[in-house]
Amino acid sequence: MVLELSFLRRLAHVAGVLTRGATVLVTFVLALAAAVILHLDLPSARRIAVKELNAILSSSFVGRVTVEAVGGLGVFGARGVTVQVVGADGTRLIYAQGVRAAIFPFRIARSAVLGKGDLPIDVGVASIDHVEANLDTNGKGELELARAFDPRTPSAQTTRPGRALRLSFPRVTVGHAWVHGTVAGAPPLDAELDRVSGSLLVATDVTRIGVDRLSLHTRALPMGANLNGDVEAHVTIPSLPDADTLIGGLFAGTVGGIPMSAHASMVGKTLDAMIDVPQVTAARVRVLMTEAPLYEPVSAHAEVHGELSDLHATARMGAGRGHAELDGHVSVGEDTTATARIEATNIDVRA
Repeated sequence: MVLELSFLRRLAHVAGVLTRGATVLVTFVLALAAAVILHLDLPSARRIAVKELNAILSSSFVGRVTVEAVGGLGVFGARGVTVQVVGADGTRLIYAQGVRAAIFPFRIARSAVLGKGDLPIDVGVASIDHVEANLDTNGKGELELARAFDPRTPSAQTTRPGRALRLSFPRVTVGHAWVHGTVAGAPPLDAELDRVSGSLLVATDVTRIGVDRLSLHTRALPMGANLNGDVEAHVTIPSLPDADTLIGGLFAGTVGGIPMSAHASMVGKTLDAMIDVPQVTAARVRVLMTEAPLYEPVSAHAEVHGELSDLHATARMGAGRGHAELDGHVSVGEDTTATARIEATNIDVRA
């Protein structure tokens, strides 16, 4: 179950980064909105507001969060913001341009005074024109970006905690993102993301991450198996340790130039996944797999179902007039076992 634990740890790291980033963004927007009350939305006033905010941010985190520019301020949010996040070692981890966030300050104030339970803060629109994100991990496999948002001075325990926040981002868009880094146990990451749209909810009881659409293009993956296509993904992470994490995703595009579609979902430890490859020429496959003994057009369909510790896989591959079918089972426990049955008909097996 090492793979399962590693995957869940990485997912928790990503959720942690989003949670801290969302909290910083909300704090930033609220601080700027408050600054508008003290200063007019004039260039000189914006410079004063940015200077005051950077003074607060400089002592808040292990890393350094710096607001470099603000294009416009109002009680309902900010626009045209440029922000940079630098790790403790001086490595730039995030550089974002054209950041815009819209809030509802009067709704927040009313809830703060009259409401009970978690304090809801809705960021009606959150958008970024361009962002570069470095996802390097340290020797412990932890994201340096997550470390950058750790508080510089741990907060003291309070006997009467205040109301928790419920941060909602119903509409998040990113025009273009360059994501790169060296992640422990994985190939080097180098990807371009375009036209990203989704949502985010960070609350005491659950974290929900929704990606309704993004266009993905990767580089430098092993064997040239780079992805180019559209992705959809949704993750729900409950706070209760016994509750199931829900994960779902879709991909439609090409892998190493080969058309492919995939769908996967996981509820707790139960996985359901399916991959389809429409008929392609053997020459096209051999560009990706140079030594594959394929000489006729091929197609494939594969499915995996079951608990992560007890998976059942089926696959069917067509090659010209022939086909091959696989039925396999993997059981992971004290004794790991794997069985497979393969049937082939009219397959060209030339060396």
